[in-house]
Formats: sequence, C-alpha cells, structure tokens
Amino acid sequence: MNKTLKSALWALGALFASSPFYAQESTSLFSFDFSSGLAVTDSVSGVDVSDWSVGSTATVSESLTLTGGSSTLFTFTPTSGFQIDLSELTFNTSKIQAPDSTKGNGAGSVKFTLTLSGENFDEALEIFGNAEASSSGGSQSYTFEDASSLTGANIFTLTTASSEGALVLDNFEVLGTVSAVPEPATVFALLAGGFVSFYVARNRRRSVA
Repeated sequence: MNKTLKSALWALGALFASSPFYAQESTSLFSFDFSSGLAVTDSVSGVDVSDWSVGSTATVSESLTLTGGSSTLFTFTPTSGFQIDLSELTFNTSKIQAPDSTKGNGAGSVKFTLTLSGENFDEALEIFGNAEASSSGGSQSYTFEDASSLTGANIFTLTTASSEGALVLDNFEVLGTVSAVPEPATVFALLAGGFVSFYVARNRRRSVA
C-alpha cells in the first residue's frame, strides 16, 4: 500500500472516529435507586431527566411502591444538539400487600405494563405487557432494538393492574449512548473522505495494471 493511500485511509478513519456515526460503548445514561425520593440518582451530561410523577397511591422509601390500578411516569430529554441511543433497561421488582388493603397476604403476583413513547415513535413501544412481579422478588431486563437517534421528550409510563397487592420498584437503570446530532457539513465530509479513498485506490490499481 503506497503512502498516499495510507494517508487517505488514515484521515478517513480519524474522521469517522470523531464523528457521531462512530460506534460508542454503551454506558449507564441515568438511574433511580429512590434513596433520595423520586429524583434521578445519577445521569450523564447531554440528557435531562425528570422526577417520577406519582399520585397518592404511591409511596417512596428506598424503593417506589405502587398500589394496584395506578400509574407513574417520568421523562428524559436530550439537551439541544444531542441525541440518544438506548441499548438496555434493567430494574428490580417485587410484590407486597397494598398499604391500603385489608385483604390478602401479599402472596401471588401483581401485573404491570411499561411503555416508552415520544416524537420518534409512531406509537408507544410496549417494553413489558402484563409482566408479573412476585412476592419473592426478581430482576427485569429489556434490550432495545429500535430506539436510536431519540430527540425531544421521551416518556416511560408504568401501570399496575388492579390487585390486592402493590408493586415495589427499585434500581431502575437505562443504558445507551449520547452523541451530537450530525451536522450537514459532517455528513458531507464523511462522504467526501470516502470518495477520496475510493479514487486513490482505483488509480493505484490502474497504475499497477
């Protein structure tokens, strides 16, 4: 490989590595452990996260407890000039007897539904539909396949089915990447770099022939 081709390929590689198109390693974007109430525990720069919005049917004490037939939500929004790619969601759930219930003993399970909606979705994405949380507890996880380049406000909504029991939620964490929204000039530079590399390689083959 001659020096000209090497230089062109090196420049193209450097351009891709510094561009928003370059694959980044997924990391924790934000999390809630409810140790400080409904506010986000940790979050990276480039994303704004609201508190959980709950009604009188919820209590917070080192975890979030929702009685049956209630719902809660929070929003996350990339700051101006940034976009978000989601990769994974994890959290812990369990079931206890509802604080305002005099029936049952907390045995069995309580069902819940979790959705994600926003301007990038034609309809709400159902992450969990009628999933079950048992009194013995457990972890939940979900891998996102089509939640990339998210902009604007995005809303996670958690709804519990009517039940004697209550859903306990803890250690809610979302993983992914935050990147700058690509500018037209960046796209043009990437295309131009690719063309230059192709042109140099083609001329080299011709000179060898």
